[in-house]
Parts: sequence; structure tokens; C-alpha cells
Amino acid sequence: MPGHLATVGGMRDKSDLDSRHTTLREVGEETGLLQGIVIQPAKFAEGAKCDWYVMLVQQPLFKQHAESRFECGDIRQALPWLPATATVADCFGHAWVPVGDLQQIDEQQQPLMGGLLNRVWQAVKHLQYLEGLPSNPKTATTRTTRTTTTRRTPTTKQQQTTTTTTTTTTTSNKKQQKQQKS
Repeated sequence: MPGHLATVGGMRDKSDLDSRHTTLREVGEETGLLQGIVIQPAKFAEGAKCDWYVMLVQQPLFKQHAESRFECGDIRQALPWLPATATVADCFGHAWVPVGDLQQIDEQQQPLMGGLLNRVWQAVKHLQYLEGLPSNPKTATTRTTRTTTTRRTPTTKQQQTTTTTTTTTTTSNKKQQKQQKS
């Protein structure tokens, strides 16, 4: 569905060992991510045809051009309908949007992938669990998710599981407080 905001995602290739490997490959293909993964992809939800992963990325470094740039539109065209806090990411077709501001998106002007907001909140809670933080909406508002304009390819009976990923980055309140006291 061109023109909608979605997570990075795609089909499992024959060369992928499992859906986690698919996640890493798709993130690399669609964003050109070279480094910055602090917490490796962790599965937080599973559907009939889709596994959902979250990873923590800090100070990411991207290739100048992602391999699958054709799968993403120019995110700058969507900026007028994103929250004022959204910023264009270094990788083509992507933006950083604070999770707490996602509900400000006017879905009449900027369509979202079905269930996107719910999956992002699930990802944030799982990431908080992995970091040992309380699952708290106040903490979640400090988190940022990268949303993308990309297409999701539907599966057929011959194709294997679709893997969709949500990539989040965080600066927790506890870390900020420790830095301020130092």
C-alpha cells in the first residue's frame, strides 16, 4: 500500500535460517543499517503469517543508500502530517517519531499500517522488559520509533512467514538522571 507508514518488513528468503535472520536482513536491505544495534532483535509477538521483533538501536550508522531504496517513498512528503517532533532519519524513506506522539498522526491525511500503533506499544513494553524497566507509559514517551513508508508483501501458500520489524531507540529517564547527577 504505497503512501502509508509502516514498519520495516518483508518475506523470508530461502537463505534465512529463521525469522530473526529475516529481520536483520530486511533491516539491512531497507535502511542500510551498518551498526548501532545495542539489543539484538527480540520477538515480542507472533501472528498467523507474521513474526514481530523489536531491537534497540543507539547512534545508528547507515549506508549512504539502502539496497532496497525502491521499497520506500520520500518520507519528506509525509512530514506535514507527522508530529512536529518527527525528524527525517539518515536512511532514505524513514523518520524518527517519538512513540508518545504517534497518536497525533491524522490517519485521514497520513494512513498507517493496520495495527501499527498497537504493535509499537507492544514493542516498547517488550523493550522495557528486556532493559529491566517498568512498563510505564511515562517511560515509553521517551522512546522513539522509526516508522517508514514501505510496502508489506502479502504471503502466498508457497511463501514462508512474513517478518515485520519495529526498530526502537531509547534514552531512559534513569540514564538521564544518572548523567545529570554526575
